[in-house]
Amino acid sequence: MTLENEINTEIARTRTNALYKSGITGLIGITMIMFYFVIFSWGDIGGNILIIWISAFLFMVFLRLALTYKYRKAISSANIKIEQIEKWEKYFYYSLLLTGALWGSIAFLPFNDNYLSNLLFVTIVMITLSGSSIALYSHSYRSMITYLFITLVPVSIMLLLVGEKKSVIVAIAIFTFLAMMVKITRGLNITLLDNIRLGIVNRNMSLRDPLTGLGNRRRLEIFVEKLIPISARKNNQFSVVLMDIDHFKKYNDENGHHAGDVLLCAVSEIITDEIRSSDLAIRFGGEEFLVLMPETEIEQAFAIAQRISAEIMETTDVTISGGVARHKPSENFEDTVRRADSALYLAKRNGRDLIEIASDSILD
Repeated sequence: MTLENEINTEIARTRTNALYKSGITGLIGITMIMFYFVIFSWGDIGGNILIIWISAFLFMVFLRLALTYKYRKAISSANIKIEQIEKWEKYFYYSLLLTGALWGSIAFLPFNDNYLSNLLFVTIVMITLSGSSIALYSHSYRSMITYLFITLVPVSIMLLLVGEKKSVIVAIAIFTFLAMMVKITRGLNITLLDNIRLGIVNRNMSLRDPLTGLGNRRRLEIFVEKLIPISARKNNQFSVVLMDIDHFKKYNDENGHHAGDVLLCAVSEIITDEIRSSDLAIRFGGEEFLVLMPETEIEQAFAIAQRISAEIMETTDVTISGGVARHKPSENFEDTVRRADSALYLAKRNGRDLIEIASDSILD
């Protein structure tokens, strides 16, 4: 995964996490507002109609709670892809759309008496909801704008249809407020996302090797902390590939350190291109690279390592040697790396330009 893709994925994850977290606060708030509305409107709206509306509202609350629960289970994966995150963001948006439409429908409910007074009360409720949406859903411009329009436009139309001077003035004020919010919320959203991106970029740069752009050992520690419990829970182990450029010191001496740096970057790029988006490539030492492959059997890891080796031999002036090991539940991560290192040493001893499998693994 490239740095840009990784940053975009992290931004999407941060934005969607914030939406679902704010969504819980929003559900508590709108439920309280719903009870106030029912108390105020009881007797002014037909009992059966109001009960149907309350039932629909409570159904939407439980639906969004269930959606939030499922999202939290899905997002616990360390390797969730941006497509999956965007899918959950869409789910949240559609659920918010339905909740907003339910609130907007209040403007069309048949009030028995004091129609204008009730409509003005509904207007206050909608302004409260729209203001809350700006505070809660600022991470998503689409969510903010949709909620603003779907709650405020219906009541504004009904105020215009009443035709009285006061109702028309209030309707015009609401449309003016909407126009202002469209511009203000866009700037708020851009500033917020820029700040999120800046924080993620700074954090990512501190976890990367400055020369090759691959992850560093700190990045590896963070990744492994998440990966091991997930692998244990799913009973699906991972594989490790440890690779080393053959005769790198000789290459450096003959061609100079700058050429050596260029070579390290070229090898890093090949590794990045050949591994999958769920894998993690680390610059483990001077000319040593480690690739962590979640949910990968030893045969598949070996095949990927062979592909990397062939591509490096074809496109550069050097070869690599490598060792492959599959993590066992009975060992810690350092033991797995040590077994991969032993296999790498065996590849060096057997003539280099080889990929060997750790001694306790069998390639069928």
